[in-house]
Amino acid sequence: MPGSTGLRTAPQRQQTLDAAIRWSYDLCTGDEQRAWEQLSVFAGGFDLDAAEGVCAFDDQATTVVDALASLVDKSVLNLRYQAETSRYFMLEPLRQFGATRLASAGDGHAVRARHRDHYRRLAVQGHLAHWGPDDIAWFHAAAREHANLRAALQYSLAGHDNGHDALEIATGLRQFWEHCGFLLEGYRWLCRALDKDTAPSATRARALSACAFLALLLSENAAGVRLMAECAELADQLEVRDVLAETTLHSSLLAFVESDPARALTLAEDAETQSLACGHHGLAVESVAFAFMCAFITEDPSAGAIADRFLARTTEQGSHLLHGLALWSIGLSAWRAGDYQTAIARIRESIELFTLLDRSVLVASGFVALGWAAAANGDHDTAARLMGAAHAIRRRSTMRLAHSMTGVVGDDVQRRVRDALGERAFTDAFDAGAALPLAQAVDFALGRSTGTAPPSLPQPRDVLTRRERNVARLVGAGYSNKRIAAELVISIRTAETHVEHILTKLGFHSRAQIATWVSENDV
Repeated sequence: MPGSTGLRTAPQRQQTLDAAIRWSYDLCTGDEQRAWEQLSVFAGGFDLDAAEGVCAFDDQATTVVDALASLVDKSVLNLRYQAETSRYFMLEPLRQFGATRLASAGDGHAVRARHRDHYRRLAVQGHLAHWGPDDIAWFHAAAREHANLRAALQYSLAGHDNGHDALEIATGLRQFWEHCGFLLEGYRWLCRALDKDTAPSATRARALSACAFLALLLSENAAGVRLMAECAELADQLEVRDVLAETTLHSSLLAFVESDPARALTLAEDAETQSLACGHHGLAVESVAFAFMCAFITEDPSAGAIADRFLARTTEQGSHLLHGLALWSIGLSAWRAGDYQTAIARIRESIELFTLLDRSVLVASGFVALGWAAAANGDHDTAARLMGAAHAIRRRSTMRLAHSMTGVVGDDVQRRVRDALGERAFTDAFDAGAALPLAQAVDFALGRSTGTAPPSLPQPRDVLTRRERNVARLVGAGYSNKRIAAELVISIRTAETHVEHILTKLGFHSRAQIATWVSENDV
């Protein structure tokens, strides 16, 4: 029997585990076995909709719901009820067993292609969702399915097609890469996909545009210029008007990088006009957002009117994240006009919207602006704490361009706060703000706490054992349970148990939350 030699020579513990898994598999019906095999293509769990998009059975009478229920009863799957959806998970040894059986069944590529297509559909929804009322739901779905989206990208780039699907997936996720802290990852996926699928197409033009945008946000300016030039040439050749409008906004970003904010403002407003003309409403909102920043930084008298236009458009469209950014713009305009109470109120509203999205670096921008208003009101201690809280978020971010924008004004404000408090008092307040966990920093910004961590708050060393801290660090580094087991010389099951204990102790339900907690607490 193929593979029997390896089984006989495996450690006794592994042989026992393999035998137990095979025994469980043999107890399943044929369709349950097929479901097990096909569900092994998922990474990081899945929901019913995804399972129905991937699984297919010979017996048309078998439903995916029935197969899932049976596999849960047989402990092949774990079902967890989460805030937004119910998700199924398969332990790694069971998933590996199913993957091996799927490969030997001969239709593994067809199953993985259905998996890729399901997540491609999720990714491309972002083009419309990010500027409308479904924005937060889509961002949460993309974050929840991050591991599956990576698997879909990897499959598309692994030689099973020409990479065209990878272009669509990586481009559709551009807003996710930008707003959820994965700029560099998104840039790398787009570069790989562009290298894989070089055929001239509207899809390639859009991918070049997305890649150029991320390059500029990362301050990879030479790459950004090269990508912009190729994008503009291809979009012009194919007459893809929406992409041509995007290249105008990219030119605005580049002008700002090259220290010409006045020209950047003109180009941003041109991009807004072009995008409205071709129905690219998401780009129109992004263009007016950038136009406001350019006007604000140059103290152009049109800044207030642009902020009002920004707010009106996001109110009409029903977005959350972009509406928060519009409120932030209104707050900055009020601060510039000396209306500090209005500034504080609008900026606090923006922070509440920014926090609807996990990992959003926009929260840091809210803290910074609120710090400016506090400083103008004479509350320099609060300003320094908010600046420290913003710094703690931004030191984990790769969005260098956004930081440089607020830095044009913020550096001067920070110097004035430092002078008002004195070096020692400023450093103490700044460090106190930087030490706040994100939830407490938000409470402080919204006026719900004093900005001082309660002394009874359990520290990382008190919450987890030494071994659990080691496991948490590896989870934070992106290690799978299998790799954690190899790194710590423990069994995969022991690694799984440690991860489950960590989730329980911290009150979390995902590995991503562990990774964020590790980063915030310097575990």
